[in-house]
Amino acid sequence: MDFCKSFSLYEKIIHESKLYRAYACIHLVFLLVFLGYRLVHSSVEFNGLWMIAFLCELCFSFHWILDQNVKWQPIDYKAYPDRLKNRYGGESASKLPSVDIIITTTDPFKEPAIMTANTVLSVLAVDYPVERIACYVSDDGSSPITFYSLVETLSFAKKWVPFCKKFNIETTAPFMYFSIQNKPSDPKFLREWQDMKVIHEGNEGDVLPHLIYVAREKRPNVDHHYKAGAMNVMARVSGIMTNAPYILNLDCDMHVSNPKAIQEAMCFFLDCPSERECGFVQFPQLFYGGLKDDPFGNRHKVFLKATAKGMNGIQGPMYFGTCCFHRRKGLYGVPPATNKEDRQGKDTRHFSSSSSIKAFKSIFGESSALVASAQTIMEDTAFHKHSSPSFLVEEAFKVASCSYEAKTAWGKEVGWMYGATAEDVLTGLKVQSLGWHSIYYTPEQSAFIGCAPGNGLDTLIQQKRWGTGLLEVFVSKSCPFLGMNKPMSLRQRMLYAYFTLWATWSVPTLCYAILPAFSLLSGKSFLPKIQEPFVFSIAVGLFLSVYGRRLLEYVLNGCSAREWWNNQRMWLIVCISSWVFALFDVAMKMVGLSETVFVVTPKGSGEEEQSKEGEFTFNSSALFIPPTTVLLINLAAICESTLRFAVGGYEIKNKPFAEYFCSVWVVINLLPFLKGLVRKGKGGLPWSVIIRSCALAMLLWTTIVTYGC
Repeated sequence: MDFCKSFSLYEKIIHESKLYRAYACIHLVFLLVFLGYRLVHSSVEFNGLWMIAFLCELCFSFHWILDQNVKWQPIDYKAYPDRLKNRYGGESASKLPSVDIIITTTDPFKEPAIMTANTVLSVLAVDYPVERIACYVSDDGSSPITFYSLVETLSFAKKWVPFCKKFNIETTAPFMYFSIQNKPSDPKFLREWQDMKVIHEGNEGDVLPHLIYVAREKRPNVDHHYKAGAMNVMARVSGIMTNAPYILNLDCDMHVSNPKAIQEAMCFFLDCPSERECGFVQFPQLFYGGLKDDPFGNRHKVFLKATAKGMNGIQGPMYFGTCCFHRRKGLYGVPPATNKEDRQGKDTRHFSSSSSIKAFKSIFGESSALVASAQTIMEDTAFHKHSSPSFLVEEAFKVASCSYEAKTAWGKEVGWMYGATAEDVLTGLKVQSLGWHSIYYTPEQSAFIGCAPGNGLDTLIQQKRWGTGLLEVFVSKSCPFLGMNKPMSLRQRMLYAYFTLWATWSVPTLCYAILPAFSLLSGKSFLPKIQEPFVFSIAVGLFLSVYGRRLLEYVLNGCSAREWWNNQRMWLIVCISSWVFALFDVAMKMVGLSETVFVVTPKGSGEEEQSKEGEFTFNSSALFIPPTTVLLINLAAICESTLRFAVGGYEIKNKPFAEYFCSVWVVINLLPFLKGLVRKGKGGLPWSVIIRSCALAMLLWTTIVTYGC
């Protein structure tokens, strides 16, 4: 045996985190002491503000525990695609598994067709055997613009793909390549480089991967289940056409920036000790362009570089919705085999090789071709494509119809799950509840790069959608704390709770953001006084611990202090804006008064979509009302308290220094809205928002006074 074949295709790197654990233990002691102070002094200091503060602090403590669970044991992975070449290179390349790549788009105006075209081109040029990949484009908007752009894309691809492979081009999305690549000095290379940039018609003889365009049928009276429904159509169509055992799904803006990305993913699938260790491989969702220091907090650098690696220390990451390689078997609802020798579907949950065709059809639908392909996936046997292309096309039309899923398990037990706008998290939860683990992998060279929202409002809209979808998962029958008999660890359930409860943190955060102001206005204290040096020091220590740790995380991961400030400021704004509305939407859905709607976030193609210098721009959106209300309340409290400080209106021992500082801190965090109060045009808050915010502030104050808080 070749010596290289004995090498593992990947390496698992466990990071020691003794210092972080020591910090966490110290923070926990501070937390318990402070909560103990609340309990001990409740009979002396008790008032409505005190009780609200205590309840909020309990919520923050629970959130902190969930946060530590995620970060407790970070694990990294390193893949060795060169070893994969040694094992499967040359004539053995035909033994590499096939991969079906699914690209989804829905609106050619919010998601420009040129963006989809670039993503398709980058996929067609990956470094993987041509006959082993197929690219499927799901056009959920059935747009002629998208369709005809793909026709032109295919024509260009016949020239572009050979060019990339001939010159080992790594940035395979043309718009990105030509924006960063200077003219080459080599004459021959320069000649072909120029041909690419004026986009000549390609050589018809070059071989390309399959490119299949799908626009599924929709009818007004049939629920199409948004992106999850589109992905299930693509799973069925690809199952009939090519039936690869692995699926990569990408959003239309996430182009391939590392041609070896598929090879790196296969290192895990082909070399894991048992298949249960690798149900799916999640790559980070990175972004190009953008403004300096991430003013809108939508690039998630620290989460992707640090926090996400902690998920590897449990049962693996959630499914993020894009940039993810799936094992088709897991998506089909099949539990993992326990070891490499037991991969023949012997312990499947719903199926076995002896299952009747009727039983298969009750799960996968009436398509005989799809049933046959599903059987090969569950039994790990070779897929034999039907010899008649016309038959395959006919079956593909059949499984893409809007009525096909009726009385089947699609969206319930098989494929992408229905029931929440966060179909990604719900699907990953379903797969992991079957016993599959997952891997979060950050390659040395970024694998996929897309574009982030370019302004504050788009960021808030995106966060509202995420918060809504995640909370829908928690309150659904798939709640991570239900079905405790499923093969999912308690820590993994806590991981899902950490994310799916995002929207609920809006309540304690919103309350705590206005408590200092109401404390100043009412003269009732809820924070320790300077005259209580021990507990006051504990409170200051907790404040510095929370913000200091986050700052250190950013610095250690190569981010600036300004970026930390922008991100933590946006966290507060999102929490008291987007997540408040997300919580309200889910509450309305639960009582049957409304349904949640999947909102597509606009994806710009360049800097023109971004706010100038990262400044907030405003309109009459209701999303701006809660932060403006919080700002007005705190400004009123600061002004009133400053006046009282100046005229000696406080006794020395009762001066509310802590509350005053907290109110100022909130205002500093809401500085974009403070600027909006005095600016005009797009940079200023509309009068409709200001008036409604003033009315809401007065209502809150009246309520506080009425109930004697």
